[in-house]
Amino acid sequence: MISKRAFLIAAMLLAVSATGAMAATVNVDQFVVNNLSIDPTSVLNLSEAGVAAATPYNTILGYLTTGFAGGLWNGPGINSSLAAGIGGQTTLGVNTGAEYIGNNGTKFYDATIAPTTQAVIKYTYAGDLTLDGIVDDNDLGAFLANYNNDGSNTIPTPVNGYFAGDLNYDGFVDDNDLGIFLGNYPSADQGLPPLNNGQFAGAAAAPVPEPSTIVLMVMGLGVAIVALARKRFTN
Repeated sequence: MISKRAFLIAAMLLAVSATGAMAATVNVDQFVVNNLSIDPTSVLNLSEAGVAAATPYNTILGYLTTGFAGGLWNGPGINSSLAAGIGGQTTLGVNTGAEYIGNNGTKFYDATIAPTTQAVIKYTYAGDLTLDGIVDDNDLGAFLANYNNDGSNTIPTPVNGYFAGDLNYDGFVDDNDLGIFLGNYPSADQGLPPLNNGQFAGAAAAPVPEPSTIVLMVMGLGVAIVALARKRFTN
């Protein structure tokens, strides 16, 4: 008997590899796949989970950039109707295989990924750079390593964009990304449950901060940075 997951993967590979004028929308949870090819008019809609693929990272990043669609998460490529419906609190984040394994080991939901994995996508909170289901000081450290106020820090190719802090897939790590990050940092203080299994109960979407609120949040971030620096120094 063919398992449900195997059937979904087979259906996905047939649909999103379609050529010509045919457009396909395929909805899946999680899977591990060797080659993920999506034609320009097709959609892979990820809901509450993710994908581990041997497909080159930059190819996957391109699918996510078009799917992100300026934050609407309804574009072609790889998108998420679930993230679209929650108003920016959740997203599809991506790591290289090395980044993901370095932060989380080889466990990927109920599967084990190979060291040759090129890209790992997970449905998670915006700002969860390490894809461990929470937004914490580990994510803050990764974000600050690339954050540049004037937006001049263009992420080079090959792009390690999301893990570098490019939360809106525009090639920069700037105040736009900072606003997104602060909306969920730290997730424990926001009352957000860990998304280790890709499941999200639907907490109310965080409102977009007003400018004065952002100033206060940045002040709070400064305190967090000092605390993190002290913690690392003492260790």
